[in-house]
Amino acid sequence: MRIVKAFGFIAILVLVSACNETKYPNEIQTVDRLIAQIDSAQKIHAGIDTTGIKEGNRIFSQKFNFVKANYTQTADTLHRKEALLISNYRDLKKPYDRFNDQYSVNAKELEFSKGQLLDLRHDLEHNLLDTNFVKRMVESEIEATETVVAETKRLENGRKTMIEKNNELEPRIDSLINYIKTNP
Repeated sequence: MRIVKAFGFIAILVLVSACNETKYPNEIQTVDRLIAQIDSAQKIHAGIDTTGIKEGNRIFSQKFNFVKANYTQTADTLHRKEALLISNYRDLKKPYDRFNDQYSVNAKELEFSKGQLLDLRHDLEHNLLDTNFVKRMVESEIEATETVVAETKRLENGRKTMIEKNNELEPRIDSLINYIKTNP
């Protein structure tokens, strides 16, 4: 008899909770849209070739250090063309050095933002939030999502720019290195 009463009580609770609709359907739609944006940014992030960047940084460092060592050992002055080439090539150092840290930070920010959005969605679905705070919380998550998505796009665009600049300068640096090696 107690088991029947328990099942009856559980059935009533399920019916009551099923009838309990959210007060925030528009906000839930907004949060779902933000989650989709984070998912898209995570796909962009996952598609970034960090191994290629690490290898590119290693090769860059070898070449740059060779050229730098050669010109710091001699009393000769550089021709303007060579100086500009080396200066332009050196400009790749910071982006290469910073890339992996930025990539790691961006991954953590994406994961954190998605967790925040999933928690907010759950709270909105179950009417767990004070109505006075809902608008402010949703606006805050919109801003945070826009920021982290923009940072992911900047990271990918920076990677592309860095690779393009390296591909443009590398043949000229290789030529300079060959010249240095053949004309000591």
